[in-house]
Amino acid sequence: MKMIKLLLPIMLLTVVSCASPRFDIRLESGRPLANPNYVLKDTGDTAMMITFWFTEYSSVTDLDGKKVFIPQTLEMNEVHTLGKNPQKLSVTLEVWNPKLIKYDVSYDIKSEDYQSHDLAGISDLIYRSYIFDLPINKETNQSCLFQGVVNVDGIPVFMMGPFRYRKGG
Repeated sequence: MKMIKLLLPIMLLTVVSCASPRFDIRLESGRPLANPNYVLKDTGDTAMMITFWFTEYSSVTDLDGKKVFIPQTLEMNEVHTLGKNPQKLSVTLEVWNPKLIKYDVSYDIKSEDYQSHDLAGISDLIYRSYIFDLPINKETNQSCLFQGVVNVDGIPVFMMGPFRYRKGG
């Protein structure tokens, strides 16, 4: 009995300390900041940094009758089940390239009946932003997988993903 009284608080503290809080961070304009987002830095020759996040958009009708899209950023480390009526699903990628090195961005999307490999762009700009729209199959509950890569001279420097999702509802 003494052992249970000792272990119970330790177990509760472990569970509570591992729970990650979700913050509602907003810019001065009121726009929500993407949270969670993922930041990767190359400590090698390129000194590049990428920030990326996954966003599901739902919609509401405003007082004036217009459809307004509401973004919700998603965690990458779990299979995400989309909401009842998702309007759009996207990946946003921001590349910081202080040494102006030529790089390319490509990505793969896979599901049971769909496969795609796309080159998103080639650049040597100091900053560039990309948005990839992910397919949403509204008829089935099959899962999809997204993986992206940033290459320098054909060598992968950054990997985005894997991000798994499926239609819910």
